[in-house]
Amino acid sequence: MFGSIGGSELLVLAAIGLLVFGPRRLPEMGRKLAGWVQEFRKAAGDMKAAIEKEASLGDVRKVAEEFHQSIRQEAAGISVEPARAASEEPKSERGGPEAS
Repeated sequence: MFGSIGGSELLVLAAIGLLVFGPRRLPEMGRKLAGWVQEFRKAAGDMKAAIEKEASLGDVRKVAEEFHQSIRQEAAGISVEPARAASEEPKSERGGPEAS
């Protein structure tokens, strides 16, 4: 938890805290410090979750854009003219009921 701080260094920090804050305020300061550490950890966890969510949304957006591009390419290759010509033919040429 404390990284590279050893036992003797913690003892020195506790002694300095005792001298600076006094024996009555030292427990109160310890509780405040613990509360700040807890809030920091919670904020760091929230930030990590938000970053992971954005990263996953970015992946989804990338896949959706690739899919959209492939649809555009396929649509560009389809010719609309034969369908228009077929819909504009007279009914008698298409073999409808009037042709008989």
